[in-house]
Amino acid sequence: MSNTALVNRTKTLLYGAGLGEKPTIIRGAADAAETITGSVVVFSLFAGEGAKVAAGDTLSRIDATTEALAAHLYVLSVSVDAVTALNSYMGSTATAVNALDAAFFELNALRPEFFLWNQIETIVSGLLWPEVWAYNTYNITPDLSDYQVSLNANVEDIERAVQVIGGTTYNVAFQLYKNMDPDIFSTGVMAELFAFDASTVYVTVRERVTAATTNESYIQCIATGAAALAAGSTLGGAALESSKKDSQERARMTPRQAMWQDFLMLRQQIANDLAAEVDWFQAVR
Repeated sequence: MSNTALVNRTKTLLYGAGLGEKPTIIRGAADAAETITGSVVVFSLFAGEGAKVAAGDTLSRIDATTEALAAHLYVLSVSVDAVTALNSYMGSTATAVNALDAAFFELNALRPEFFLWNQIETIVSGLLWPEVWAYNTYNITPDLSDYQVSLNANVEDIERAVQVIGGTTYNVAFQLYKNMDPDIFSTGVMAELFAFDASTVYVTVRERVTAATTNESYIQCIATGAAALAAGSTLGGAALESSKKDSQERARMTPRQAMWQDFLMLRQQIANDLAAEVDWFQAVR
């Protein structure tokens, strides 16, 4: 799933399928003709859209492909369809020339997209590992001179490494090193694979989950947690207790508490599934 789709999944959880709290959508001009002076940006909306906007409104770009493009602008004045706005409002990344061409904006969004990107990053970077991770595999041609190889920066552990020689699979001894000097290993992660020969080493690793992870259970877990944070939950939200599943107890929860509980339960379910896979890996070593 793309990061944009993950943001939209989070919005769906916050707003629901109906109109709900969804803000009005404003259409930008095909050529926004941006001019930027310090912290002020002047740009054009689609013909007639300026009448829907007034000083004091906010315009938040939607469906941006990166957080840096999710501009959040405070409107200072409007002249026909030309908007003068404060750039980089509320800590969002400042927009650039040509970045707003053919853009769409939410008018006065309660939770602008740059803010949702931040909540998703909080979940991904701080609230999944070590309970939840993603398996990945690498096919590596070993360097028999020093047995060293650079791995992805998200790699946290090596589960197993094997070579197939003459039709027989052999376990390869390994050692993982984190926080290496990037001048030596650009990713900061280095493995020593003590291969038997120059044939391919098949390596299975545990990696931190990213927003681009496509497993549906991870996507729903991340979006639910981000929605809960965006709705006002704190990182020390409701404890995961079996009694919380009781319908009467849940009925007394606020929506944000219920979403936080759902996130914790989804995370626990994934962790349980991963624990079963770890047991299998240990059994076949």
